[in-house]
Amino acid sequence: MKPVRILFLTTADAPVDWVLADADGYVLTRGSASIGDPPLEGGYRTVLIVPGADVLASWLDLPAGPLAQMTAAAGWAMRSSLATPLERTTVVLGAAPTGQPRPAVFADTVRVDAWRQHAELLGAPADVVAPDHLLVPPPEADDAVSILDRGDAVILRGARLAASLEPDLAALMTRDRVVVTIEPGLAEAILIRGALNPPVNLLAASHRRAGRTGWRRTLVLAAALVASPLILTLAAASHDEIAARQIMARDRAIATSALRSLPPGADPLSELDRRLAKAPPPGGLIGAAAALFGAIEAVEGSAVESMTLEGGLIRVEVSYVDYGDVNAIQAALNRTGRHGQVESTLEDGGRITSTMTIGAMP
Repeated sequence: MKPVRILFLTTADAPVDWVLADADGYVLTRGSASIGDPPLEGGYRTVLIVPGADVLASWLDLPAGPLAQMTAAAGWAMRSSLATPLERTTVVLGAAPTGQPRPAVFADTVRVDAWRQHAELLGAPADVVAPDHLLVPPPEADDAVSILDRGDAVILRGARLAASLEPDLAALMTRDRVVVTIEPGLAEAILIRGALNPPVNLLAASHRRAGRTGWRRTLVLAAALVASPLILTLAAASHDEIAARQIMARDRAIATSALRSLPPGADPLSELDRRLAKAPPPGGLIGAAAALFGAIEAVEGSAVESMTLEGGLIRVEVSYVDYGDVNAIQAALNRTGRHGQVESTLEDGGRITSTMTIGAMP
């Protein structure tokens, strides 16, 4: 196996220590580099280790589904705990055994880009960007926590804990736990071994850095999963209750407006049908998304390709195998009090894709 270059980034203006390590973690050579120095020798797979203090790690119970949908659900569940808006946050999931909580990391996308650019300016473009606290292995006992003192910060690592904190705060968090102290002299060797097989890569989310429209779609996908009992425990109940009340109040206002502001001579039933067709579906965004994914799961081979929210209108693209499948999807939506109106249908590569709007039943 070709040696791996590992960069240890601390601050933007400090020199970056680096090593070349073999597959067993043995250091072949080492050095230090600063921006403006001659570029580092190329041709090596490069892992950039960044401060865990700038990366939030959490373990979440996520329902099974496509990776993009689970990633969106993780961001949605943690949205109130993030230091940056969700559309400006890089979210990456790690691996976990089936049925176990998955590690999820959250970082400011601007900061991740700055880390990546720093490595490029050193002449060593990063293949992986990983936080230091996740590279420290957890202790064997579930109730224990490993402590690695790196001077300016203390790394805490447990079965479902990874954090880089100031020493005083670290002492508070370990007060009632079994502590396993790691010798500071072992820090480099431990981080090197972790970097050879990193549990997450913050660059893996780069292809999902869409604009606001892309994140709007992502949030809608997340909303469908947030409706699952597995995720409700992670979202703040007060936020959900307030949102539900707002949705109910909005829908009630639409119905009241339709009945009280009819044009002169208009047929009440026809006018009400017309306005209901433009009204948001019952249950709002979350209810419609949950109903859609329930309908998709009931039709084998079907999938949601995209979902957008434009004002009160929900527009989706669904793909399926047989032309009759779209009728089954519409029927499933109808049973939840929602109407799926097909706007266009295309066939490509043996699959059929329809664009559909979801509204209230007429």
